[in-house]
Amino acid sequence: MKNNMKVLPHPVLLCLVFILACSKQMPTPSSQDTFIQIYEHQGSEAAISIAELNDESLIFGKLSYSTGVGSLVHIERGGKIISNTAIEMGPNEVFVPRLTPDEQGGLLITSSLSSRFTRVNAEGQIVINKRFDLSLNMGNYSKPIFDEHGNAYLGMCSRNFGGNQSIIIKLDAAGKVLQKYTLSLSAFQQTVFEIATISSKNGKILIAGGCKPISWKYSDKQKLFVAEFDEATLQVTNFQLFDEVDNSENDYILDFQVSEKGIAMLCGATPVGDVPALVNSNEFELFFFDAKLKLLKRQRYAPSADDCLPATLFRTQDGGYLIAGYVVSGNRSIRNGFFTKVDSEGTLLSSHLLKYQNQYELYSGIETQDGNYVFSGAASSLGLGKESATPCVVKTSTQGAIE
Repeated sequence: MKNNMKVLPHPVLLCLVFILACSKQMPTPSSQDTFIQIYEHQGSEAAISIAELNDESLIFGKLSYSTGVGSLVHIERGGKIISNTAIEMGPNEVFVPRLTPDEQGGLLITSSLSSRFTRVNAEGQIVINKRFDLSLNMGNYSKPIFDEHGNAYLGMCSRNFGGNQSIIIKLDAAGKVLQKYTLSLSAFQQTVFEIATISSKNGKILIAGGCKPISWKYSDKQKLFVAEFDEATLQVTNFQLFDEVDNSENDYILDFQVSEKGIAMLCGATPVGDVPALVNSNEFELFFFDAKLKLLKRQRYAPSADDCLPATLFRTQDGGYLIAGYVVSGNRSIRNGFFTKVDSEGTLLSSHLLKYQNQYELYSGIETQDGNYVFSGAASSLGLGKESATPCVVKTSTQGAIE
């Protein structure tokens, strides 16, 4: 008679097999999952912008406040420096780096105060570094966007006091100017425009910024505008002008992000790099628009009771948004970084102050592939200011924890 009984595995063996299988699929957290890294510096420096380069590393753009010189610092995911490369610049040039992933797996670095075009490949090596000549005194450059051909679009405005001129330019992959469009002031109620940020969606270029009358005074509150351009012709297809920002004359449009539902735009106090002596609000504001640029909602948020200086807005993997910056207290002598998480509709989910051993200002942030947040900025144990800033990178969990 044949024995048809089957031998069942021991329960302990089953548990071991399950644990081994899971360990192959889920990476074990390491001590480098979250960290604070403060870097050696020469004079007063800050990590202005950060981006993921590849699965293994990140890059942040560093600015020297004393010399105006910029550099690119390539780091491992745990914060260790791989390389530190200075950006070759011309005389009287200030390089405030903004890093944007490009269509070739690398990064395009532009400067908010310099018409310089710097491209980094997927290995972190600089392959292009040049200035594009517009024969104009232009500054305040936005982050770039790209089309399917690898061309970049930048929004910018003139630095000339009282005579602002705003333009959009199209550059090829080598930094050659292909096309230029100047915003017509007469078409938009005789106002002075400053382009704060630029994005794209479905063949359209979207820009946002602030505007004031030609004969504006510092006491005038700026109005907000959002405009849509055809990508091929750079002609305006939609333009919306909104009421003044309510907080104070120091409010700016700082960033915006485009999603399938529309646009989220961040507005707040004095931008990164300015001395926050005139800040008088503990709030920042988000504006939400639909795909046709209709204003759906505007909502205020207060990370703390202290004066608030937001710096960046980015989309998170769950479809929501994260805002980061810093708050100022103690007669402007104490700075603490913050980040605030909202869902796609603007509902507040959480807000965190980064109170650690040193003081921190956060200027830029991203969500990494492992679901944590990485911020770049400046740190100091003496009270932050341009005289005592040290470059830093902070990686936290989504709840602001650092192990």
